[in-house]
Amino acid sequence: MRNCPKFYSEKEISWIKTNYPLYGSNYCANFLNVTLEQIRNKIKNLKINKKEDIKIELEQFKTIKTKEVAYILGLIWADGHINIDKRHISISIIDDDMKQLKNIFMSTGKWNYKIIDMSKYGNYKNKV
Repeated sequence: MRNCPKFYSEKEISWIKTNYPLYGSNYCANFLNVTLEQIRNKIKNLKINKKEDIKIELEQFKTIKTKEVAYILGLIWADGHINIDKRHISISIIDDDMKQLKNIFMSTGKWNYKIIDMSKYGNYKNKV
């Protein structure tokens, strides 16, 4: 079930515009006592970007000139997916592989990654 839309006052909108670029969506959602989905929808509608949100130059993926870019595109094609909200690209690989591939990713920009503890799901290797 989706969250109901939240209507924001001009004061709240001004606060979001000031604080989101500095502190992010989690901070804003907690401060305004709204869900993360509600605040992210508002940020998207306001077209606000955090400076560190722009981490990877997308043009390098449109005109492939390096083997690192080609490798990453192949990995996304094989093991990745693009989220429905079209704001994130996700690749699931085991932690040991990511440790070896991290330099390839970082050579094309600043990537985020997190390790998911798969041990609670049985005999699986950790994924990032």
